[in-house]
Amino acid sequence: MWDKLEAVSRRVEEITRLLGDPGMMGNSRELQKLGRELAELRPLAEAYVRHRRIGQELEENRTLAQSEKDPEMRALAKEEIVRLTAEKERLEAEIRLLLLPKTRTTRRTSSSRSAQGPAGRKQRCSPPSCSAPTICTPR
Repeated sequence: MWDKLEAVSRRVEEITRLLGDPGMMGNSRELQKLGRELAELRPLAEAYVRHRRIGQELEENRTLAQSEKDPEMRALAKEEIVRLTAEKERLEAEIRLLLLPKTRTTRRTSSSRSAQGPAGRKQRCSPPSCSAPTICTPR
């Protein structure tokens, strides 16, 4: 999991660099594609960066709690360890959620739309080849 997160973080950096490249300004389709990819990956990359930073702070506080001679400083470090541990666990849960596959919404075309009105009732419609109103049924 952590290797994948590192790869996502590198990809976000690469996309950011590409979006800032003046040569990309003429390619609107590629800019849109990269923008969508960045919007999808950025929350995961940011959560991973916060997770790494909290891990470093946690290690620093553990070292401080063990080596500090002042009891007040040791107590502060232990309080910070508790807070950082909870935050790290919360971020791990957030990262797991962000790693879940996204569900795709299906796009409906005009040929697949049903002719149903409010509350699923069928509507009256007039096909172009017929002048008499008929009941449209979903296909």
